[in-house]
Amino acid sequence: MAVAVHHLHHTVSAAAAGPSLLAVATPSNEVVLYSWSECRQIAQLEGHEATVAGLAFAGGGGKAGPLRLVSASHDRNAFVWTQQPSDCSSGDGNAGGGKQQEQWRPEMVITKLSKAGLCCAWAPGGRKFALGASERAVDVCYHNEAKDVWAPRLIKKKHGSAVMAVAWHPSGLVLATASADGKLRLFNAAVPEVDGQPDAAALAGSRFGDCLLELPLAGGWGLAAAFSPDGSCLAVASQGSQLTLLSGIDLQDLSSLDAAEAEAAGRVQQLALPCLPLKCVAFLSDGMLAGGGFDYRPVLCSRQGDGTWRYACSLQGIKPSSSGSSSSAQAAPPRSASLSARIKMFEQQAAAASAAGAVQTAALLF
Repeated sequence: MAVAVHHLHHTVSAAAAGPSLLAVATPSNEVVLYSWSECRQIAQLEGHEATVAGLAFAGGGGKAGPLRLVSASHDRNAFVWTQQPSDCSSGDGNAGGGKQQEQWRPEMVITKLSKAGLCCAWAPGGRKFALGASERAVDVCYHNEAKDVWAPRLIKKKHGSAVMAVAWHPSGLVLATASADGKLRLFNAAVPEVDGQPDAAALAGSRFGDCLLELPLAGGWGLAAAFSPDGSCLAVASQGSQLTLLSGIDLQDLSSLDAAEAEAAGRVQQLALPCLPLKCVAFLSDGMLAGGGFDYRPVLCSRQGDGTWRYACSLQGIKPSSSGSSSSAQAAPPRSASLSARIKMFEQQAAAASAAGAVQTAALLF
């Protein structure tokens, strides 16, 4: 009997380089780059043989230079794409058509992954990046100048299931992971070839790949993670519409990474959200957190004077009031205790999103 294979969906991945450039993974395993200002496709990057699950642009740490994009795929490979000068007339993985396309040079990363890559993130400064995989491991890759290759260092401790999200501390020395075993972990990710000998007291006595902290996530498996700009707070979104927030992180204080002490001191907060699970989170400031997920609208959480966090509002779009002025963002509907009611709410939100999309499409066509 012949085996029928059906591709039922495509995992959408996207990343932005500031307000000017957007990278989107397509169902054909390519990465398409769009210019915000010109509203057009500027490059098409080809090389992966399976779904591209993670995209991330490198931050230059204030240094001028070409843009870099890393892509992680279910084909177990990763590429670093480097933007070439505008007068460059050659390059692999780019498609023509219409206006002249930008050229991006691909470099295949030497990974130690035996299963699908799921997520990726550059460390501050753009000198190394992390790849999370379904094989319960993380690759930390850096550029080996002597061999001119992107070389990996593998973290294969502690994870009990697939690594769904990775996030770097602003120092670039500590890596946070959220995995499908419902755990948040912090690892020593200092690479001597890149970071030298760090003087952070919290890393004293530990080596690369050592787990510094492990905490349970209230909502099941983790989906997204982010550090605050000052590095003192870590937020992790989980499947049960929960946010786990760890405050008081200080790499000069070893006790700040003690899980039992953090929970006893009230520095770990489990925040229930009145919305569907968040798929991405980002700090707008040290006291403001934004997230987006399965109900198609961003949400905001804010830190209070006592250090605790609360859900602030849902950004459903600014709608003009009857007087012609703009109204403030509306709060999301309260969480329902009834499963059938929550399913009905989800169906209503999906129908509203479809209707809004149809209106926008009609406006573009006519």
